[in-house]
Amino acid sequence: MKRAGDIAKDATVKIRSVDTPKIYEYGAPPRKLPVKTLHDLSVKHLRGSHLDRFRELRQAAYEWIKLRPNDPGISFVITGSVGTGKTTIIQNLRASAQTEYLVLDDEGEPLGEPFRSVNSRFYTATDFMALMDPGRRLAGAGSTELLGRKPLYKLFQGIEVIALDDLGTEELSFVPRDLIDLARQNRYREAFDYFYDNGVSVLITSMVPLLHGGHPNQDFVDIIGAASFDRLFERAKGFMFDLTGLPSYRQITSE
Repeated sequence: MKRAGDIAKDATVKIRSVDTPKIYEYGAPPRKLPVKTLHDLSVKHLRGSHLDRFRELRQAAYEWIKLRPNDPGISFVITGSVGTGKTTIIQNLRASAQTEYLVLDDEGEPLGEPFRSVNSRFYTATDFMALMDPGRRLAGAGSTELLGRKPLYKLFQGIEVIALDDLGTEELSFVPRDLIDLARQNRYREAFDYFYDNGVSVLITSMVPLLHGGHPNQDFVDIIGAASFDRLFERAKGFMFDLTGLPSYRQITSE
């Protein structure tokens, strides 16, 4: 095995499995998504308070990785505009949980012993809504009979970490327009109640700002509903970050 100092040159999280972690989306053919390490995220485009905020976020990600094995259900929320590294970070957090890994700090020193693998899932917000729909499962190939959704304990049995990407972009084409907000909140409330009661860690990204005037942004709260937000706030306290206003790192890679 490489020395910690050598690993730190190209990775902050050393994945011990042979294969690169694979992220799969529900409702689509499995496809491999690029998984960058936390160390790979460029900060060359950030200055001043923007740089401070991102460094604080990255340090919190390291801390979450250390704490999660002994704190089931501990969660993480990142909001902000496109290109601020939200999805890359939750991919790292999820990968760290599903694979045996060794965590290194920015100096290349181990932060603890390797942790064992756990079961996890990654969903876009729209795919998660389809998964939670109570009447979308067909009886079989060619059938039009709806059997109803599986019970939550069967949908999420054995899952310890779940990533929900792009909250606020949900598409519920199968729900009447005037009922979309209620349907979305009901689905999230049911899921978040299960996650809370069963110690499932939830990793969330959204382009809807988390904060407004230093307080929770009502637009964000309205996505999942007040009850779900209260439970999320309890389990993600200290791990909720709003990157609104930070520029996109993709701007420097395209120049």
